Amino acid sequence: MLEYTTIGVVISIKAISIEAYILYIVLLSKRIFKDYRVSGKVIITLILIPLVLILAVLYLWLLPLSKLMYLLPEYIVLLLIIHIIAGLYLLIKRYKQYNAITCAYAFLALIITFALLGHKLIVEIEYRNTVQQLSSAVKCKNHITIECIWTFVREFTEHFKSRATYGKPLPKPQHLLCSPLFSIDEVSKLAAIKKTGACLDFALAITKLIEDLFGCTTRVVSVEGADHAIPEVLVGETWYVIDAVFTTQEKPIKVKHYAKHLANQSKVNKNIAKLYHALVRLVDIMTHDDITSEHGFQVVMLTINAIYDATPQQGDEKPVSNAEVLVYLPSSKGFYDTLVLKTYTDERGLATAELVTGKEYVIVVRKNSLIGVEIVHISTSIKSMKIEILMYLEK
Repeated sequence: MLEYTTIGVVISIKAISIEAYILYIVLLSKRIFKDYRVSGKVIITLILIPLVLILAVLYLWLLPLSKLMYLLPEYIVLLLIIHIIAGLYLLIKRYKQYNAITCAYAFLALIITFALLGHKLIVEIEYRNTVQQLSSAVKCKNHITIECIWTFVREFTEHFKSRATYGKPLPKPQHLLCSPLFSIDEVSKLAAIKKTGACLDFALAITKLIEDLFGCTTRVVSVEGADHAIPEVLVGETWYVIDAVFTTQEKPIKVKHYAKHLANQSKVNKNIAKLYHALVRLVDIMTHDDITSEHGFQVVMLTINAIYDATPQQGDEKPVSNAEVLVYLPSSKGFYDTLVLKTYTDERGLATAELVTGKEYVIVVRKNSLIGVEIVHISTSIKSMKIEILMYLEK
């Protein structure tokens, strides 16, 4: 409880410092307006009302309240109320200002400060409590092994599965990634606290916990084409896939054997079969590195040459630079995610893409009113391939 009180004091101090500055501006403005015989209250009110409305819209856009109130700890509402009352009381007592303008500025500053700082402090303390509670389940702090980590992963997975929201129209921690107020680190901690969400939330939570409890290097890998994310951990010099909620439920799999594992599992599991046939690329979500080949998949380096063909005559084709290149899987082959790659051509009209072989792709190249489309089948026997896509004026 002492920690929560400290949070409230810290937020109030920061908020009041902002309010004091705003109040100084208000008083200074009123003095300037008074010299010109113009009512300061009227001018400030005319400025304040549209400003409050604009900030309110931005606040609701940046911080969806319905999602935040569901995800953050329950005492956030009580803390907000206490914070507002304490801040207003101290401000009014200090400056003896009881007019509505001062209160409006103070209230606005409190809301903005709490929105920017409050959730960060609360999530941090809740996460520390979570780590402390889970640390008792770690039995190999002196000698880290993949077996020990997997035991922890399975225990966490049982709690996560009971509160998972796969396919349900419910808020998930990952939804907050669209807001600039939340970093991946914060969302990872939030997912670990609430133990809810979908595959990305699980991957973010378990990798963050393993880093802090075991001290191991981890990463979250996006499965392009299948709308899935898998957590991985580095033990010694070996990377392991620890996707206990879906693709590796029985045991951890070495990264270099992951393609073979999926191929075998696809024979007995229809959902894994869909993922396996839709998988096009594996990308580290933090570094954006393509690590498909590390997982044992055969890949091809596809070079795309975008050309503008102005007339039927040969020899007048021109390369199209900075054209958008979109690579799709046909809808019948995809698994919730048909757009698998987005890139751009260079000044020579060239773009490259590393893709899994043995699949058919739809490639769209467009720039302004120019567009070109090609269907390409990549066999398993090649390692590199180059295609030309003619672009025409879109009518």
